[in-house]
Amino acid sequence: MRKILSPIIIGLCLLVCASCGSKSSEESEDATSATDEMPAGEAEDSDVASEADASSAVAAGDVTAAAEKLVETPPSNSYVDEGGQTVYNMAEVQPTFAGGEKEMTKWLMKNLKYPNGATEEGTMYVEFVVGENGAIRSSKVLRGPEDQALRDEALKAVNSMPAWTPGQQAGKPVNTKFVLPITFKKI
Repeated sequence: MRKILSPIIIGLCLLVCASCGSKSSEESEDATSATDEMPAGEAEDSDVASEADASSAVAAGDVTAAAEKLVETPPSNSYVDEGGQTVYNMAEVQPTFAGGEKEMTKWLMKNLKYPNGATEEGTMYVEFVVGENGAIRSSKVLRGPEDQALRDEALKAVNSMPAWTPGQQAGKPVNTKFVLPITFKKI
């Protein structure tokens, strides 16, 4: 039984240590050189001691506290926005425009107008967040033509879109980042 629990306990401790931050390169070198200089028997005793330390940490509940702290931090494929909400870069189920891509194309063709004062053509890439409720927020132009009239029209169109079906993570609606290319051509 001890042989089975030891790797599990060590794995949990490594997970907790990895999440708490890594050692500086100097600390890592010091630890490596100290282990390299030990005779073989002492290094094994050190491993046994660290295994005992890991067992006592688990018994003391430190792993539970560390695991709770891990739950509070956003997953690696997400970030916390200025409002303190977690936003996923990529959700398990991506958000969709009501009716799908064809309906979105129809909606854009009806509601997007080439501005009179515009002088350029090209594709504008607009990033926005589809909220848990499907509402669009935090829109901005990532790249595209420098013509301000085109940029303003692209943002106006995106911000006036009807609610989307939100992205989902573990079966729950989540805030999800989305990038939409909008192409402007003179007719």
